[in-house]
Amino acid sequence: MSPLRLTIENGLFRDSHGRKVTLRGINLAGDAKYPSNPNQPSHILKDFFNGDQVNFHTRPFSPEDAHTHLARLKRWGYNTIRYVFTWEAIESAGPGIYDETWIQHTIEILRLAKSYGFYIFMDPHQDVWSRFSGGSGAPMWTL
Repeated sequence: MSPLRLTIENGLFRDSHGRKVTLRGINLAGDAKYPSNPNQPSHILKDFFNGDQVNFHTRPFSPEDAHTHLARLKRWGYNTIRYVFTWEAIESAGPGIYDETWIQHTIEILRLAKSYGFYIFMDPHQDVWSRFSGGSGAPMWTL
């Protein structure tokens, strides 16, 4: 499969064949800003402040569900995904301690998205500071 890369010519996106491309995008996904483990609303305090034990391993969705979601988005006419992720998803346990399982999960989902022909915009997302201060983004160890 050839790379899904775009260029800009005279203010228009162009594919590798010089054809005009209109980006039709959707966010994946709002819940990607919150852990999949523990999978609970932020107003429930049990384990909320246990920042070292969280993970985002099934965000935005599990590999088992990916084909269903990606096929549906393609049928609906989308060709671009804004892939939302947070610093906390990558480095929740401490400085320099990267969540390799999350990284591999993300690579797997992105490869599946590419196989469906999606363009991807990676969005390292942050609101306010972190979910511990009413937003999302930075891990607990930064507070």
